[in-house]
Amino acid sequence: MFEGGLAYYRINGIIPSRTIVHKAQASCHAKWRESMARTVAKKVSNATVAVHDEGLRIYMSNIFLLMMLGLAVTGVASMAVVNSPYLLSWMVEKGAEGKDELSWWWYGLVFAELSLVGNMSDRAKDPNLGVLKGVLIFSLYAGLNGLTLSPVIHLFTTTSVLKVFLITASAFSSCALWGYTTKRDLTGLGSFLVIGLFGLLVVMVVNLFLHAPAIDFLVCAAGVLIFAGLTAWHMQDLRRLYDEEGNTIGMVVSGALSLYLAFLNLFQFLLIIFGIPVGGSGDDDD
Repeated sequence: MFEGGLAYYRINGIIPSRTIVHKAQASCHAKWRESMARTVAKKVSNATVAVHDEGLRIYMSNIFLLMMLGLAVTGVASMAVVNSPYLLSWMVEKGAEGKDELSWWWYGLVFAELSLVGNMSDRAKDPNLGVLKGVLIFSLYAGLNGLTLSPVIHLFTTTSVLKVFLITASAFSSCALWGYTTKRDLTGLGSFLVIGLFGLLVVMVVNLFLHAPAIDFLVCAAGVLIFAGLTAWHMQDLRRLYDEEGNTIGMVVSGALSLYLAFLNLFQFLLIIFGIPVGGSGDDDD
């Protein structure tokens, strides 16, 4: 009686047959497995992104720490020479007409700088480069830069040098932040700026013979724009290099060097534009 009643309801579609129930269960299980697979894949993807972002954060932090160490060494070395007439006499000497001229010691240090930066670029490609060796080489290069920069620094008041340094830090930070966060591809801009940099060097060499103040100002203005743009490009390029090479000591040294040089050149051009010469109007130093 009971079985007959169930048969009646199944035939009339009121109670589903066992086959239909099994198919429904299989469909539910398939959807559940698909949902679980998507959930697991999403969690794995989120974990991968989190690991990548944390690695990138450590990588960029190491680069900026090394860069700031280099700037600190450069500043200490430069100010040590500027505040010591004896040390400054090794960098600057009196010429035939009584004017200050760069000494042969200064040119020797510049040659040492160029040799060291070439050596540092080669060592940056070495996967076995140690942390201590990388930091020491970078610090030595930064110290030499401080010595060769001192003849420029001593021409300007201490107050104006500090003000220009703060201006440079603000401009550099803004350009670096934009380059790090922008979605725009800056590869073309970087290539254009590198070509512009070589053109700027040619103009600077030519103006050594022309001594035209107007050209000096234009060179400095162009230098500020070029190195501001290069700062943004370097920041984006460092992200790309991290994705390709990872966080290695060589990559950190190379990245710190590129940002350090961008900051230092930006500072020098801004100093020439906004710095107050010693003994000039607005000199508020003793």
